[in-house]
Amino acid sequence: KTPTKHHAPTPSSSSLDAPGFDLRPLSSALPSAHGAVASPVRNWNEEFQQILERPAENLHQKLEKALAINKLSLEFEREAVPIGIQIIEEVHFHESDKTHKSLAVGGQAGGEKY
Repeated sequence: KTPTKHHAPTPSSSSLDAPGFDLRPLSSALPSAHGAVASPVRNWNEEFQQILERPAENLHQKLEKALAINKLSLEFEREAVPIGIQIIEEVHFHESDKTHKSLAVGGQAGGEKY
């Protein structure tokens, strides 16, 4: 008798739509501190830490965790890149004319923080 081989599904649009994989934005499914759905301002680090805390004891859990990390990173990129482009395009603007104002938060590396 030939042993059955188990393969993880290849992440593609069809396999990601498979039952058991929730593809809504992660923030829509995460409760806030008050038990309500998260606000429009996302806490990217909190979401990432929650994903890292998920169990990964079997292949299915490892795949779900990896897909969640990938999904969060793509959502972060989709929001961060346009903001970064805008900050770069406005680098020579007077501070009062910039869309995203720099913050005086200190730090080790110097430079403006946004």
